[in-house]
Amino acid sequence: MTTESIESFNIDWSDKYGFYAIAAKDLKAGDIFIHENPFAYQLPHLQEKMCEVCFKQSSDKVSMSQCSRCKQVCYCSIECQIKHWNLIHKLECKVFEQFEPEFLVNTPRILIRSYLKINSMIQIDSEKQTKSKNKKGSSFQVPEDIHSRQQPTEIQLQKMNSSPVPRTHVHSFTDYLNLIYDIDKPIGIDTLQLNADCYRLLRYPNIDPSSPANYYMNATALEEAIEIFGKCYNNMTKSIKVPSGQNIISSYPRFALFNHSCLPNIKHMFFQDGSVQGVAMTDIPKGQPLFISYVLQMLPFSIRQQQLLNWKFCCRCQRCSINIEGQLILKEMEKEME
Repeated sequence: MTTESIESFNIDWSDKYGFYAIAAKDLKAGDIFIHENPFAYQLPHLQEKMCEVCFKQSSDKVSMSQCSRCKQVCYCSIECQIKHWNLIHKLECKVFEQFEPEFLVNTPRILIRSYLKINSMIQIDSEKQTKSKNKKGSSFQVPEDIHSRQQPTEIQLQKMNSSPVPRTHVHSFTDYLNLIYDIDKPIGIDTLQLNADCYRLLRYPNIDPSSPANYYMNATALEEAIEIFGKCYNNMTKSIKVPSGQNIISSYPRFALFNHSCLPNIKHMFFQDGSVQGVAMTDIPKGQPLFISYVLQMLPFSIRQQQLLNWKFCCRCQRCSINIEGQLILKEMEKEME
């Protein structure tokens, strides 16, 4: 089962941001320009008490049944079980069955699900190209060099933005692989732990970590797994809050194209099905970059900048730039990042 995004924005590219979102047309305050289903998600530490699909919690009126094979996911109905099987569980069930319980507790499932889903998509795409003998043509392709951040041509950008809006975009593995991940500066994670988790993950599908990568031409399977895990870490977010007060963790590769500003021009909200929606906060001219705030806007300058270090950057938006005292702090912070 595919996941998708309904969107009314275009994509541009810069050396600083990589791919990023811009207004495809003049937007009015209140205009909806994206509604995206999560590419992957994970429940909080309540797997045995919550349905993986509709997020109902176990109660006197709602009983849960575990997957009989892996015993790692629960459902409130056969309908939810079938839906989840088609969505992701057919890829993960055998793998989850083999994991030690502590590995699934300590390693976010969203990382494992993203890796398995992306590799399945790569395999399907490869088989389609082999059967059809299609050439890649003029469309932008994710560079097969794992360390490359190839700039698209104007023609390729035009092709990305050629269909009329609103357009339906079906998630693909390229959505993830096109996201920026600086392998030398992982965000808020222990690099050694990341390597260890990827190494252990590959053991269960019986993948030799030193074998060639599935997509990248100059990388091992381990290096490719680390790249995918890193992109997921960089772009996963807390979405809807469940009655326990905890949040479901989700990833939205199209929404990840919106960059940060402490003066955002869009706001977003999450729905109970796990989807996210973006709405213009003000009138936005066609071609204008679309910004969200990664941190609470009410926070003072110093705390905002400190929290943004989790994404390995300092903000120099208009709001931050007029803070004269803050500019001195920024220079010190940037020196520490070098």
